[in-house]
Amino acid sequence: MLTVDRQESGGIRWESARRPPEPRLAGLVSTVVGYAEFADRPVVRRVTPHPAVTVILNLGEPIAVHGVPRRTFVAGLHDTWGTTEFTGGQRGIELGLTPQGAHRLLRVPPGELTGLVVDLPVLDRLADRLAAADGWAERLDLLDAALLGLAADGPQPDPAVEWAWAVMRGRHGAVRVGDLVAATGWSRRHFVNRFRAEVGLPPKVAARVVRFQRASRLLGTGVPAAVAAATCGYTDQSHLVREFRALAGVTPGSFVAGLDAEQVTFLQDADRAGLLASGA
Repeated sequence: MLTVDRQESGGIRWESARRPPEPRLAGLVSTVVGYAEFADRPVVRRVTPHPAVTVILNLGEPIAVHGVPRRTFVAGLHDTWGTTEFTGGQRGIELGLTPQGAHRLLRVPPGELTGLVVDLPVLDRLADRLAAADGWAERLDLLDAALLGLAADGPQPDPAVEWAWAVMRGRHGAVRVGDLVAATGWSRRHFVNRFRAEVGLPPKVAARVVRFQRASRLLGTGVPAAVAAATCGYTDQSHLVREFRALAGVTPGSFVAGLDAEQVTFLQDADRAGLLASGA
C-alpha cells in the first residue's frame, strides 16, 4: 500500500512516498522511500553511521555528499559521519539495502564499498527510467520489476555470514563475536575476514554501528539520553556521549538539536514501522 505524505516546516517543504519493499526482495531491500524536497536556503544535514548500504536514485538536481555534487550513487557501510547539502529542490528514491542485497543486486561485494560513495552506470540508467514515469506508484512498480530482475541472477550471499548478520541485527548489536565464531565453526581470523568482505565492516565495528543506530533513532523520537543508553546496552550515559562524539562528531543533545523537521518525521515513521525491531 502506497502512502504519500506532504508537510512543511522550517522553510522546507517535502513529500514522501512509502510502501513496504516487494516481498520477494525480503532480506535484500529493507526500505524504499520516494522523496521530493524544496527549500529556499541551503539545507545541510549530518549523515551518521547506519547498518545499511544506501542507494540514492536521483530524479532531479544533484545533491552534495561530503562536499561533492552527486546524482545517483551508492554509499557503503561506514563508521564515521559526513554531510549532505542542497539548495532549491531535489527529488529521488532512497533504497536501504542489506549488505547481502547490495552484493546480489549491485554485483559489488560490500567490502569494496566500505566508507565510499560511488557511482554505478546501471543505476543511472534505472534513474532515468524512473524519472520519466508518471507518479510515485508507477515509479515504484518499475523499481520493483528492475530489482527483481537484478536479483534473479545475482551472486548468492555466504549463508554463515548472512546468519551472523541477522543475529547481530536482531540483537541490536548486543552479541559476542566469539559466540558467532563458535557457531560457524570457523577460525576467528577466517570469520572476521569473511564478515568484513560480505558486510563491509569488521564484526565488532558493525555491532557498534548497529547499536549506535538504534540509539540515534530513540533519541530522535524523543527518548531521553539516559533511557536510550540503558535500552541500547551502554554502560551509562557518559558511554553514550563518548560513542556519539566518536561516530557522529557531536554529543547526543547536539545531534538531536541538529535534526530538521523532516529528519524527525523520518525517524518517527521508522520507529512506528517497527524498523528498530526488524533491523531495517
